[in-house]
Amino acid sequence: MSVRYVDIGYWDDGYSEENPEWPTGLVPVEMELGIKFNSQVSVADLSGHVQTVDLPGARWSMSIVMPPLERSGEASALEAFIATLRGQAVRAVMPVFTRSSPLGAWAGSPKVNNETSSPTLSQTGTTLQCRDFTPFTTVKAGDYFNLGLNGQLLMVTEDGMADSNGLLQLSVQPAIRVAPEHLTELYFTDPVVPMMILTDPHPRWRIKPADVNEYALDFIEVFE
Repeated sequence: MSVRYVDIGYWDDGYSEENPEWPTGLVPVEMELGIKFNSQVSVADLSGHVQTVDLPGARWSMSIVMPPLERSGEASALEAFIATLRGQAVRAVMPVFTRSSPLGAWAGSPKVNNETSSPTLSQTGTTLQCRDFTPFTTVKAGDYFNLGLNGQLLMVTEDGMADSNGLLQLSVQPAIRVAPEHLTELYFTDPVVPMMILTDPHPRWRIKPADVNEYALDFIEVFE
């Protein structure tokens, strides 16, 4: 009896140093960015009463449309990037296009502050205690940041101002999934999010006359 071995490769459950980054200089002409909340809704047949359950597991989604690209230039780089993802086996490090810098000042070196009480905080949910802002620095609703280097992507949902000691409570979405360590840094410029490409049935692009290609790609956030 013969035995057949099949190389099934690997499954990447989140961000690592080997995850390919989006090619530098490529900017979509259209983008849809949203949060896919994990909520369940049930409607009673007789009364019409609606019950909603908010479950953990909200994740970012992204759809992008690229301008026509020539094969001799940026098209080749994009096609190579798509190929390295191996369908949904490898995660892409996607930038938050057009949101590379915040509207708020974000002055200082903001970090997670778990020492506002005794015992120390274990912060999850939709608020985050922070420290080391420059006093009276402002943040704005709609600002994006990473919780740690290449960590969870969060969006500020309310304007805020640090106090005279540089302390600030941020309101964020989606909910913080894993409690960060004390003094975890907040990265508010060039935020990124690890994502896998959605395949239906597989990533492909349209090749037009004069070897000009068109691309429309969909991604969904991946986390452990």
